[in-house]
Amino acid sequence: MTDQMDRRLEELVHKLAASAPESPPFPRVASSPLVPAPRMPAWALSVAGAVAVLVLIGLPFLIFSGGTSTDPATTLPPPAPTTIPTTTTPTTTLLDGTPDIVPTCPAAGLLARTLQPDGTAGQTITPIRIENVTGSPCTLDDPTSVVGIGTGGEEIPAVLGTHVPVGEDSGSLLQAGEFRTMLVEVGTGCEGGRLIGPEAQELRISVGTVEVTVMFSGDLGCDFNYSGFARWFPEVEPVSDAERALVDGLVAWAPAPTETPIPPFADPVVLTLGPELARSQTAGSLSDGASWVFDEQDGFRAYTGPFSALDLLDDGRPFAVTAGPHNHCAGLPMPINEAFTGLRHLSIQPTDATSCIEWWTVDLFLTDEGEIAGVTLDLWEP
Repeated sequence: MTDQMDRRLEELVHKLAASAPESPPFPRVASSPLVPAPRMPAWALSVAGAVAVLVLIGLPFLIFSGGTSTDPATTLPPPAPTTIPTTTTPTTTLLDGTPDIVPTCPAAGLLARTLQPDGTAGQTITPIRIENVTGSPCTLDDPTSVVGIGTGGEEIPAVLGTHVPVGEDSGSLLQAGEFRTMLVEVGTGCEGGRLIGPEAQELRISVGTVEVTVMFSGDLGCDFNYSGFARWFPEVEPVSDAERALVDGLVAWAPAPTETPIPPFADPVVLTLGPELARSQTAGSLSDGASWVFDEQDGFRAYTGPFSALDLLDDGRPFAVTAGPHNHCAGLPMPINEAFTGLRHLSIQPTDATSCIEWWTVDLFLTDEGEIAGVTLDLWEP
């Protein structure tokens, strides 16, 4: 029924086209008679419908479930990889996962040298610096012995002394270029007199199983000992000729302070007994010896007063002059009074002390103009 109706409609269309009036010429377009399309079987229609349903249901699921898009407008670049910095450790890892031990510094990889000695209290403390020159980390054990080699080749062993190192051990691991400093004491002051010990030409230092040698010139005295590694002052500052002349002038002026010329004092001058007991004096008042006296009724470091820096400078004992911080006889450096912060520091200490009981120090604190702005007197506890 449907097919017959379609044919009749087609014949009617052809008749109407044939009876139409002529029209302006148009480009001829190839045409072909209409061919009826083959009809889709019923089973195919069912399959097509099922596919359409699956597409309508599955497409939103794919879109919203993280499906991969290839559209460049919606595709984000992959995130940049995160780099975690690594640190270099002085150990290596063996095949079984255990860390390897950093090798001991070889003797050929250690550079030993003596620094400028610091003379105090009848002894000379010689800092010896041992540097790692291997180019890689290594371990350096504490010094186990020090032996002096005399001019005749004889060995003079030192003992581990009681000197307190300045600072603390920084550990046995030495990075490339790092160093440790040990202190060797070669005292000349002994009980019963100033006995001079044997002369030495070098020191042999054992650090663990490694031995290093440093050149050494001088006598070892009767107190020859050493300490472990310590943090030493970077440099022992030299005393200038002008500063030595100032000290000599003060020592010469001490017996008769009323006489001139008076040393170059700032105005005012702070006098202290130890780092804490302090008072201020005018420069003019210092010509009176009584202005220098501390008369502490309760004593000071178990001594009874009065105490005066001028009295100590006038006792005629030989002395050494050093610059910068110094040991408190055999102990750590004492703090300075806060009024002296930033001032040049000179110290006057006797060189003939046979024990710390005979030791004292008179420290001077100078301005940039070279004037004495502070004087500290200190003693060792008996």
